[in-house]
Amino acid sequence: MGDRLEQVKNLIEAGHADDAFHALQLLSSEAVDIPTANRINQLLDLLLSKHAIEKRLRIVFLRSFTLEPVVPLLRAQLLAHGLCAEVKVAGFNQFEPYLHEAGDSEINQIDLLVLAARLEEVAPEAIYRRLQLGIEGGKNLVLEVAGRIAGWIETFRARSKAKILLHNFAEPKYLSLSIFDAQSEWGQGNIVSAINAELTNICRSHQDVYLLDFNRLQRQIGVNHFYDERLWYLARQPLSRSGLQALAKLYSRYACAMFTPRKKCLVLDLDNTLWGGILGEDGLHGIHLGPDYPDNVFMDFQRAILNLYDRGIILAIASKNNENDVAEVLDKHPHAILKSQHFAVIKANWNPKPQSLREIAAELNIGLDSLVFIDDSPHECELVRQTLPEVLTIQLPSDPLRYIETLDNIWGFDTVTFSDEDRVRGQDYQAQLQRNQLKLKSSSLEDFFLSLQMEVSIVAADDSTIPRIAQLTQKTNQFNLTTKRYSEADIWKMTQDSNYEICGVRVKDKFGDSGIVGVGIVHYKNDTAHIDTLLLSCRVIGRHVEDAVLHHLVSQAKDRSVKFLVGEYIPTAKNSQVERLYEKFGFVQRAGQPGRNLWSVALPDFYVKVPDWIKTVVSLQEI
Repeated sequence: MGDRLEQVKNLIEAGHADDAFHALQLLSSEAVDIPTANRINQLLDLLLSKHAIEKRLRIVFLRSFTLEPVVPLLRAQLLAHGLCAEVKVAGFNQFEPYLHEAGDSEINQIDLLVLAARLEEVAPEAIYRRLQLGIEGGKNLVLEVAGRIAGWIETFRARSKAKILLHNFAEPKYLSLSIFDAQSEWGQGNIVSAINAELTNICRSHQDVYLLDFNRLQRQIGVNHFYDERLWYLARQPLSRSGLQALAKLYSRYACAMFTPRKKCLVLDLDNTLWGGILGEDGLHGIHLGPDYPDNVFMDFQRAILNLYDRGIILAIASKNNENDVAEVLDKHPHAILKSQHFAVIKANWNPKPQSLREIAAELNIGLDSLVFIDDSPHECELVRQTLPEVLTIQLPSDPLRYIETLDNIWGFDTVTFSDEDRVRGQDYQAQLQRNQLKLKSSSLEDFFLSLQMEVSIVAADDSTIPRIAQLTQKTNQFNLTTKRYSEADIWKMTQDSNYEICGVRVKDKFGDSGIVGVGIVHYKNDTAHIDTLLLSCRVIGRHVEDAVLHHLVSQAKDRSVKFLVGEYIPTAKNSQVERLYEKFGFVQRAGQPGRNLWSVALPDFYVKVPDWIKTVVSLQEI
């Protein structure tokens, strides 16, 4: 490791910034201890001091205990996921002074604010003199602590739209009522639970505020291993080495979920993955899948995968097996948790795994970088890594008892939001298979569209739809004209500005309701309506939904009596398919705009026709 770190230093000093960053990223992706993390941080700071790296993630910690040892681990882990983080730890217990006194230039640069307080400092009476408070005093304390923290959040939110990560509180190691605490209505455990419930409500009621379950982390590590009392008395650092590493990992997972694209599809091998044994050799009743050990280990692994399906992760299979044999297991094995209906694509054949993965991505209309591939074979995993580096490839451990742990540690599936569309995504991809089958049977494309019985609804941006609208702006890449990323707070702020109109696009047909799968955002300025965002999920590409959306945007612009409607195409590596979209609808490219790809039409004469096979419903609140 030392030689490789020295090589990175030489790359930095030679001016090879990109190579140095990539090398540091590779080093950070390995198991990194605290000394190595410190060395990686030194090299990262050297790189930042000598070369301009535009995409930086700025994190500020407000804390009531020593957190500095977490920073090197956090930065190294984020670097492994392509995030270059600059981290500031404010002074001890300086929550309100920092929030009120920090300069606007500093506040405006923050991407993520972490509020890491302990009850020992925020409300010491809850820890040290709990019995003196009495029942009413305990109730008042809950409201006072929650109100104070809500005040911190509101103070910061008035100055910044950055994301906030809020610690909840851990139960004290030593309880005032000892073994009777759990039975007492207002014992310390119940007081902490009540405060944490209030903090959860605060997070739910504020945009882009998320809860870090510090109490659960303490339970996972174990209170005797999570803390180091000697370090607390010496340096106000309550956490042990194990506690610091676990907290750094949890911070990193949250940051990656907030600032990196989510993986969309889990592709699974079968033999010695979803079940024990080899299907082709052991047969339907010989594979290990059942209620007794070791067969039940694979049943629980399938249950864990089914939970990902319920969270909106698409499931697919890439296995070297006979297709009929696989279908028999999925549909007829008495202990199979996962059924054919749960898989959007099944590639059970004898083709190389990279070929199957390419075909899966193509059929789902998603990028290879949206795939996670899991296999027990070192050979297959290495082949996929070498052939398709975009795919996140996970080799399962030799012990099946660690399968679920391995699945839980796939950060790419983490999310800080969850919508109705996420919950039914797996079902929607099954419906897509039915649509594809109908398409093959139809005599023409128009006949196919007519038989779909499509309905496109234009819905308002409100409390129920803003989370999904923001989510789509953050992750939609292919049918996205400008690829502008917005948070829930950004969308909410636009809804308060009369110069913006925001809509969600819901699509359903005879096979099912796909939910909100599109977004339109228009900014009105003077005599012109500017299409800020026009995007559709890959699930509805090719079904002329954009015709209905543009028809609505044009109608809205006419209602405003503006003279021009302007759209922009900002090219990316993934959205080339919409490069000529505006031209297709009759927009004219604007000249004299260096570096910009602008298209416009004159109103009110312009019109976009909605195909006869689409029923359009407008349900905006103001209409």
